[in-house]
Amino acid sequence: TSYTFSKNYVANIKSRIRLDRITDDSLSHLFTNLLIDHIIPHWLGTPWSFQGHTSIPRSGEIACGYFVSTTLKDVGFNLNRYTFAQQLPINEGKTLSLGSPLLEINSNSTTERIAILRDKLKEGIYFIGFDQSHVGYIQKKNCELFVIHSNYIGAEGVVIERIEDSQVFSYYRRIYIADISRNRALLSKWVRKMCI
Repeated sequence: TSYTFSKNYVANIKSRIRLDRITDDSLSHLFTNLLIDHIIPHWLGTPWSFQGHTSIPRSGEIACGYFVSTTLKDVGFNLNRYTFAQQLPINEGKTLSLGSPLLEINSNSTTERIAILRDKLKEGIYFIGFDQSHVGYIQKKNCELFVIHSNYIGAEGVVIERIEDSQVFSYYRRIYIADISRNRALLSKWVRKMCI
């Protein structure tokens, strides 16, 4: 299907959500499904560049911050993808957390960082900020962790990779995590088309 079709499908599903009739778990699952299954797959293989800010998957290049801001916009968040993408990772996380504390991990050990994430994260999708220079998503699915980002290494571009296989994840000792799919206040803004 075309990207336009997928965006319209997501918007149609979102327009039918009744916040007073949906549980937190159902809303989390629905949002994760729409982002992971209907928006992000179109972007896989779109090359990375530092200045990349295409809004069309696999056409042009996309920097890490623009990958996050564009996919959030296209799943239906009311945000300015330029101003969002140009923030420091910690500030992008704070924008999404809406005042909830970020999970901040500072450890030289990749194994330890992964163990903390396995312990702390529930199934769903999260924003991850890498120190002061890189951003993406973390998905926890069936107890596995995946990094979804526009990978700057070799300008590879948008990938989904197991966290154990992610070179980028292994490079950064300090990371910031903001809950997206289990943040009811954030998803209420998503459903109501309110600015974030």
